[in-house]
Amino acid sequence: MKGSDMSILDHEEVVIRRGSRSGLPVIVAVHSTVLGQAVGGCRIWRYADWRDGVADALLLADAMTRKCAVAGLPNGGGKTVVAVPADAVLDAGRRRDLLLLGLGNVGGRLARLLAAERAELLVSDVDPAKQALATELGATWVGPDEALTADVDILVPAALGGVLTEDVVPALRCAAVAGPANNQLAGPAVADLLHRRKIVWVPDYVVSAGGVIHALSVELRHSTAEEALARVHAVGETVDDVLAAADRTGITPAQAALDLAALRLRGGTPPGLTSRGPTSSVTSRTRASSPGTG
Repeated sequence: MKGSDMSILDHEEVVIRRGSRSGLPVIVAVHSTVLGQAVGGCRIWRYADWRDGVADALLLADAMTRKCAVAGLPNGGGKTVVAVPADAVLDAGRRRDLLLLGLGNVGGRLARLLAAERAELLVSDVDPAKQALATELGATWVGPDEALTADVDILVPAALGGVLTEDVVPALRCAAVAGPANNQLAGPAVADLLHRRKIVWVPDYVVSAGGVIHALSVELRHSTAEEALARVHAVGETVDDVLAAADRTGITPAQAALDLAALRLRGGTPPGLTSRGPTSSVTSRTRASSPGTG
């Protein structure tokens, strides 16, 4: 660890905490904010010693700084690592329950992707014929009348809009809502209701931006498939930005996303996105990735 200890001095901030639910070491490394807010994903991986996870986080954060600088992005590098014991099975008892509402063209493809990632998947659709897909994927079928109020970690709306109403939100039993369905909120007041219930809602036009990003990258900018996919993956960083800005400024994610859109249209930068150093949202809203992602 001596080499790793010395490299800590090259980073702006390194925070190590024990996860309140998992009990696992969580390392957040911020390498540089010289060019802008540090960005980076989360690696959940096995280590012989948790301090090896610290070394990994330092190296990955440094690499993200260089990646952003070479790409001309106004960001620095950061990384979160959750150090799992070497003999642990990563997906045992640590999977999140997701309920996918709608198995149409988009929802069906999303269901296959989630099943491939071995998500604990529940699905629902107004068309009973879609139960065949649930059976194929090994997912649990939930009737449409019970779907919205199912006891799950994440609700994933993937059908028609307006499903989140002032009547429905008080009955929700999920921790977060994120999905590709357009116009999920029946009205602006619903965002405040979700916020008061401490249910994280990721605005649909943020989380589902991958399609237009890929199309514009390939068809108008003539980017390579790899470049287009990299821009799509950056949606996750935008989600992090929006949720972190909402935390820092005490507003809803819906308002944070609106502020981000408005200020970017004016060529500015939202105040909530210029904060330096990690916040609690960095460790609580991380995404699991394989060792090769960043």
